[in-house]
Amino acid sequence: NWGWSAPAPGVPADGFSVRWTRTAYFSGGTYRFYARVDDGVRVWVDEILLIDQWRDGAVRTFSADITLGTGNHEVRVEYYDRIQVARLNFWWELLVVPTETPTPTETPAGVGWFGQFYGNMDLQDPPLAIRYDPWIGFEWGTGSPMPEVPSDYFSVRWTTTAYLEGGTYRFCAMIDDGARIYVDGVRVLDEWHPTNGVAFCGEHTVGTGNHEIEVQYYEEGGSALIYVWWEED
Repeated sequence: NWGWSAPAPGVPADGFSVRWTRTAYFSGGTYRFYARVDDGVRVWVDEILLIDQWRDGAVRTFSADITLGTGNHEVRVEYYDRIQVARLNFWWELLVVPTETPTPTETPAGVGWFGQFYGNMDLQDPPLAIRYDPWIGFEWGTGSPMPEVPSDYFSVRWTTTAYLEGGTYRFCAMIDDGARIYVDGVRVLDEWHPTNGVAFCGEHTVGTGNHEIEVQYYEEGGSALIYVWWEED
C-alpha cells in the first residue's frame, strides 16, 4: 500500500508497473487467489490467466479459483498504477471442507504460514478451522476470515519457519484489534488490546539460520485487519 508515494527509489509515484514471479509449493486442492488493487492487475498460475483486471479504478477486490495438483507451481502477478493512490495486496487460500475438529499438520515446505482459527478471543482449543496462508495480509472489514469463523470475537495463531540472515530486525504488525509476535519463543511485540488499524514494531536480534515465528491475533468487534512483516535495521 504505497499510497501517494513511489514503491522504490528511481520509480515514479504515478505511471509505473511491476511484475512479480514466484515458484510456490501447493498441496493438491482448489485454491482461491485474491488481488485487492488500485489500479490494474493480472494474475497467472502456470501461465493460466486467472484474474484480468487491467484497467483504472479505485481500490477493489477480485478473486478467482483454480484446482492445482500437489507440487510446485509458477505464480505471476502484474500490476500498474496510473495516478494518485497506489495499492496492491495479493494472497490465496485453500478452499476446504473442515472437519468438526481440524487436526493440525506440519506446514509443507514453501507454503508459508500455518493458521489456526478460533471462535474466541484467547486462542482456546479446539480451532474452528485451519489453513495455509502464503503471508499475513488481510482486511476482512466487518466480514469473517472464512465461513466457519465468526466475524467478531475470534482469534488466530499463525506459525512459520523463516530463514534470516544474522542481524537486528524490526518485526511489525498493522492491526485491528490486537496482536503478539514471538521469535524462537521470545515475545518481540505485545499489543494485545483494541486498536484501529495502527502499526506497531518491535526489535529483535537473530543469528543466521532458520527461526520459528509465531503471530497471535484477535478481533473483538467492528473491522478486522492484520498485516505482518519484518525488515532488517
